Amino acid sequence: MTDQLFYFLQVASTFSVALPLCIGLWKFNKADLAVKAFIFFLMLGFATDLAGWYLYLSKDGTSNLYVRHIYDLIESVFLFWFLSWVSPSQLVNKFFMWSIAILIPFWALRFLYLDAMGVYMSAVQVFVAFGAWFSLIQMVETKREVAEQLV
Repeated sequence: MTDQLFYFLQVASTFSVALPLCIGLWKFNKADLAVKAFIFFLMLGFATDLAGWYLYLSKDGTSNLYVRHIYDLIESVFLFWFLSWVSPSQLVNKFFMWSIAILIPFWALRFLYLDAMGVYMSAVQVFVAFGAWFSLIQMVETKREVAEQLV
């Protein structure tokens, strides 16, 4: 992969959130609290990407790492909170709310054991994917007209 293509993919990746963010900000006043929280999360992710891009170009790798590490914690806490809030399942709600307390020490382990960094992100992604899948299945099952259209 050429450097120019790699740079283009980085720029495209950073700005891929621009259209959903613009639409969300346009409809922000009419949105419910869950949507407003998600829009804020998109803005924070966009700001983190822009900061990382700036810090990379200014060759400030240490600050870039700090920004990324803090964002990893914010992202996982937000996603766990968001799933606990929007899921129709009491089981999912309780699991993710209680799991938030475990996230912070688990996140901090990455600074003591470098191998824990990948394990932390993988575990968070697996739990978020499973929680989102389980929640979506329950939402579809409670709305039969949606389920019938899929079949």
